Amino acid sequence: MTKTERDHAFAWAQSLSSPEIRKATYLEYPIGDWVQSSVYSYFRQYPADMNNWRVVNAYRGFLPSGALVAVGLRGYLATHSVDCALLYNGRQSITRVAFELLQQNGIRVLTHEIPFFQAGHIMVKPNARCWSTQPFADFWRVWEDIPLTRPALERTMKWLIDRRYGEGLTWYAYNPSVTWDGTLKQRLNITRSKKLLALFTSSTEETAGDRELQGAYESQSTWVKDVVDWVKDRNDAELVIRAHPHLAGKRFDARK
Repeated sequence: MTKTERDHAFAWAQSLSSPEIRKATYLEYPIGDWVQSSVYSYFRQYPADMNNWRVVNAYRGFLPSGALVAVGLRGYLATHSVDCALLYNGRQSITRVAFELLQQNGIRVLTHEIPFFQAGHIMVKPNARCWSTQPFADFWRVWEDIPLTRPALERTMKWLIDRRYGEGLTWYAYNPSVTWDGTLKQRLNITRSKKLLALFTSSTEETAGDRELQGAYESQSTWVKDVVDWVKDRNDAELVIRAHPHLAGKRFDARK
C-alpha cells in the first residue's frame, strides 16, 4: 500500500460531512455501509448517534481502513488467481469489505466464527456472513425429510439440556454459576401458581443494519414493549426480562 493511497483514503474520509458518512462510497464501493456494523459495536449503540462528534470521528476512523482494504484486495485479485477464501467474521469493518469484494469476484468464501455447537471444531459458513441464517435454511432443505436415528435424537436432547443449564458452552458465559437457596419464583417474589415467562434480549448492534436479519419488528425495543403489554393484563403469568450485557452501552470483557 503506497503512501499516496493511504493519504487519499484519509483525505476522502475527512472530507465527508456527517450526513454523507453512512452512504459514503470509495471507488464505487459502499464503504460507509460496510463498516457501519463496527461503529455500532464500538459504541454498543444502535442507531449510531451522528450528532455526537465522538461517533462521527470514530466512523471516519473506520472509513479509511475499509477503503484501503478495498484498494489492496482489488489489486491482489487482479493479479492472483484465488479459488476459495477463509475469512473470519465477515461482519465487521475490514472483514465485511473483504467478504463483499470476494463475493463480487465469484470467489467461494468460508466464513469462520465461534464454534457455537461443539468445542474444538471450526464452524464455517459458505458464502455467508457470520450471523447469516441462510446456512440453516440450506441444512433444513437437505434434512427435512430424513428422520433422526435414536442415537441422534439422544445426542440432540443432551445438547439442548446442556444449553438450558449452561453446560458445555463453547464461549465464555456472561454470568457466573449461581447456587439458589430456594426456588427462583421465591427469590423473585412470584406466586408459585403463576407461569414464569422469560424474555432474553439480544445484542442489537451485532445484527443492526443487516437487511437479511430484519425480522417482523423494526426494532427489538418495540417487540419487548409489545410483549410487556401482552403480559401485564394477564393474571396467570409473570414476565422476567434478562437484558443482554451489551445493551448497557459498555464493552464486555470475557475474562471478567
